[in-house]
Amino acid sequence: MRQPFTSADWVGAAFDALCPGRHTLVGAARLIDERQTAYQHLVIADVPVLGRGLFLDGNVQLIACGEQAYHERLALLPLLAHDRPGEVLILGGGDGCAAREALRDPRVERVTLVELDGAVIDACAAHLAELNRGSLADARVRVVVADAREFLRQAPLADYAVVIVDFLDAYSAADLALYEQVLAELATAVAPGAIVSLHGDAGNPPYWSALRLQALAARHFRHVAMHSAFVNCYASEWGFLLAGNGAPPAEWLSAGRIAGQAAALAQPLATIVPELFPAALRLAPHTAALAAELAADPYLLPAGHQAEARWVPGGEAAHTSSV
Repeated sequence: MRQPFTSADWVGAAFDALCPGRHTLVGAARLIDERQTAYQHLVIADVPVLGRGLFLDGNVQLIACGEQAYHERLALLPLLAHDRPGEVLILGGGDGCAAREALRDPRVERVTLVELDGAVIDACAAHLAELNRGSLADARVRVVVADAREFLRQAPLADYAVVIVDFLDAYSAADLALYEQVLAELATAVAPGAIVSLHGDAGNPPYWSALRLQALAARHFRHVAMHSAFVNCYASEWGFLLAGNGAPPAEWLSAGRIAGQAAALAQPLATIVPELFPAALRLAPHTAALAAELAADPYLLPAGHQAEARWVPGGEAAHTSSV
């Protein structure tokens, strides 16, 4: 028997089959922009109650309700941990929300944002300006449309105090290889005190991409630490990795430093509690054990299954599920 799993007013849905036991569905009631770019299928749509969202090849990139928990952790926290975050590099992040967080810190003088897909920049500048607070048009932000790997080969990486890697989720060997190539390039060229921030899924088997990325980063950086938070957009626990070749992260992510730097922000912290650090960098015992297991071979992915995501038009979505 076929069962509809959409609301009558949905115009489309993001369908994500991350593993055989976990499928997620996010329905949109109003389509703002839909296009096939040179690289991916892009949708910007309004989700009932949760607000405006960006979907790439069916993957939820952000939804207004909950995205700040992701972006504040990924982009703002490493800035608050740094003494002089004058120059910031963002790899990916074409929605402009990581840039928005970087610009909250008055010590940031310039942000360079490198995005592969120029159509993402155009669409998000036009339709997500309320979310990204116009960051893509800010005079302090230089947008470069390029492959991050090509950019890194020519960029003055020693100039950047903080590097934020905001790529798509890593659920395949090719995704992991991209991250490792970028991390290897950064590790050899950034300044000794630079902080590199990246992200990954920390709550869903069988991929645990945050733990795999932690293992890859540890191959190239002297210090790697992870903190995590539940991100409503992704309906799961998400991991945020900090890597560097200077002092250990626990030394620069102290409660006093975070609170002191945050006092200068125009708006107070929304999702970060300074007093939880640096204890928040300690992994729970079962997570630490799993991290050690995956570190033996981060590229050893589950056989017989591939993560899948797609955008499903409303009429089709209403008759997709069968039992």
